[in-house]
Amino acid sequence: MTSLIAVCLALALSMQGTQGPREDQPVQDLAGYRLAELKLTNASPLNSEFLKAVFSISNGDPYDAKHLRETLGKIRMLYMDMGHIDFVYNPHLDIDHSEKTVSCSFEFIPGTRYRINRIHLLGARSSEEENEIKGALNLLEEKNIFSPSALYGSIWRLSELLDAKSLALKGYEFKRSSDH
Repeated sequence: MTSLIAVCLALALSMQGTQGPREDQPVQDLAGYRLAELKLTNASPLNSEFLKAVFSISNGDPYDAKHLRETLGKIRMLYMDMGHIDFVYNPHLDIDHSEKTVSCSFEFIPGTRYRINRIHLLGARSSEEENEIKGALNLLEEKNIFSPSALYGSIWRLSELLDAKSLALKGYEFKRSSDH
């Protein structure tokens, strides 16, 4: 019988900065309207022109709230992969009903930037096994900026390693810490 162990991965994130989480607001659906202007503010650390290209829309194009929401989701992932896991945006729509146009302004609020403070492994049977598991987590390193993409990639690599060794990944969690 193959012995099974459960590996639990816990990340403690430390904050850099002082902003806390904020709630973003929805983008309205307005069928039959056209985009008059797209304005982005507070895009730092990313470039506003780069982010406008991500939207891939121009003045005069049909106003498409679904496309805007999907693009804002992609932009959220860009910020999150730079450690800004509390990223939100504040939309402001200036609607001209007589011209059937919408001017969209988005204020981006990156929020706190997080780093990985500690990575704890529970359940490894030996230091060699622990080192092998940590090797699979090489996309996540202590003191580096936290990235959800790196987390998912590391968990995928870890699950492949554990599957090959008949081990089980019991779960993972991350906790926010005020430790610096």
